Amino acid sequence: FPRRYHQQLAADIVKALHVGDKELVILKLCNRSRAAGVIVSPANELDDILHDLLTPPLDLEAWFQDHAERMDRDSDSAADFGFAPGSFAEHQRHWWGNESPVFVAERCCHSHPTVVNGRQFDGTMRVGFAVRRQQGMQKKPWEQQAGAFSPDELEIDWLGGYWKLPKCDTGGSGTLRESVVSAARTSGTAPVPLAHLMEVYAALGDSLQQLFG
Repeated sequence: FPRRYHQQLAADIVKALHVGDKELVILKLCNRSRAAGVIVSPANELDDILHDLLTPPLDLEAWFQDHAERMDRDSDSAADFGFAPGSFAEHQRHWWGNESPVFVAERCCHSHPTVVNGRQFDGTMRVGFAVRRQQGMQKKPWEQQAGAFSPDELEIDWLGGYWKLPKCDTGGSGTLRESVVSAARTSGTAPVPLAHLMEVYAALGDSLQQLFG
């Protein structure tokens, strides 16, 4: 979706994702990693969230200058930026300073519960793979120079997968974001049963060959 706020934007997202008022929408920036800027929003609060993310102060330089002066005056540490790590205010700044003209909105899909030390987590599965050219495939000289491969020439070697766990379990011990967005450095990872990996490999089919070919 275009990274520009308008009054119909939330309704357009809800319609495109086919979500109800009580379902969750995940907002992501296209060029950030480690969950920076990832926002979890109930559909019925999406308009307010989008407005806060997509309408920075008109004079952003003056706003930052005022904020910096207050930090100098009120903070005891150079590492104190005036907001808590992982807070909405922190992620809001990723949105304000982002260079991409678009963002991603997804329906929040819950995973198969992963139990670690008696606690249930709603993890995110990560799957590793290697793309290679099929053995015995001969390319014409101009194709070799261009470095192009057709999907039929590519094979996928699956390397395995793991569950990347969010900061908090599903028992209500943390915020909504802390129980949905994965944070492996906090809660770590967990193995994926082989049967589940096989289901994922089968579901992906030849989509990776189509993507890289």
